[in-house]
Amino acid sequence: MISFLIPVFNYNCTELVRGLSEQAVAVKRQENPRFDFEIVVTDDASTNETLKSTNRLALSQIAGCRYIELKKNMGRAAIRNFLTRQASFEFLVFIDCDAEICSKDFVLSYWNDRDKADIICGSLKTPASPPPPGCELRYTYEKAADPRRSISYRQAHPFGCFTTFNIMINRKVFDKVSFDERCTEYGYEDALLGLMLERENFSIYHSGNALVHGGVDSSTSFLEKTESSLRTLHQLGEPMQSYAGTSRTARKLEILRIKKTAGRLFLLFRSRLYRQLTGRHPSVFLFQLYKLGYYCTL
Repeated sequence: MISFLIPVFNYNCTELVRGLSEQAVAVKRQENPRFDFEIVVTDDASTNETLKSTNRLALSQIAGCRYIELKKNMGRAAIRNFLTRQASFEFLVFIDCDAEICSKDFVLSYWNDRDKADIICGSLKTPASPPPPGCELRYTYEKAADPRRSISYRQAHPFGCFTTFNIMINRKVFDKVSFDERCTEYGYEDALLGLMLERENFSIYHSGNALVHGGVDSSTSFLEKTESSLRTLHQLGEPMQSYAGTSRTARKLEILRIKKTAGRLFLLFRSRLYRQLTGRHPSVFLFQLYKLGYYCTL
């Protein structure tokens, strides 16, 4: 019994939901009569009325889908807690709305793996084709992260690679933990949940059940999201700041009494860094410097 939970904000998720429904219907008919499913999609007060109308019309015609529109934006953590409360079944599969199905047995794989651990982490794949012009930074960053997304690496760092982009969680987990609703902007709601799950000693299994991250942001949008995530990190305090690499490095600079200097240097060179990162050949190293410098100004 699986509830697929998809938060949406300004994105057309109809192909994702249609693919999930078709696979789930096939599993229910052919593989296991005990299997049942639902797909709960919640729009978190999107501002793009065209996309909302597209989702509203298409999702109403897809088997097993329930579509909810919120009038007030809840934020990245609260919307996921809301979806959990809407779910009817024991196994909760969280999927980001910009995911794309890339296998014919995605649903069946989760069903077969359901008893292997309290949390089953699927895989994330970067699109194989180069990004459209203006989206090079996010694509370059994601490709650089690919080695940390291998099953062997994730199994060696089970909670250090935690993401809710594609994950199945037993409902009993949410009797003890939930998403921290201080995370209203982009970033760290999943990493913080991973820390809480590790603290509670829940079991975790990393699988190769993959989705493609299709929503590659423009470089300017990705930098805006990055700054938003760093503001969230600065607000969260511990234990998140002792876990995240940017805040750990900033703390070392503070001990050396050069954190403020680093922040001033960032402000001095910010426009040059911005131009490089939004150009055709962005540097991951300079992106990390941008993150550290911005954090030092908070």
